[in-house]
Amino acid sequence: MYVHRKGVTLKTVRTPTRLGRVPNQPRTQHRSVRISDEDWDDAEAATSSMSTDRAKVINQFLRWYLRRPGAKLPDRPPR
Repeated sequence: MYVHRKGVTLKTVRTPTRLGRVPNQPRTQHRSVRISDEDWDDAEAATSSMSTDRAKVINQFLRWYLRRPGAKLPDRPPR
């Protein structure tokens, strides 16, 4: 995706010929939830420090919350 910012010169721009392949049918549907910017950014920092990502932690938490068989509460980052 290209976002024009005034005064910024891009070295490369992703055009359709440069984009990687995108799956036609993703495994899961995209969902939207409202989360504060502060919590979203803190979650990114926390999950990155643990070599994982927000989506995985959100999915683990939701499976645990719904009492899915074998689901475990995700590990929390150190303080």
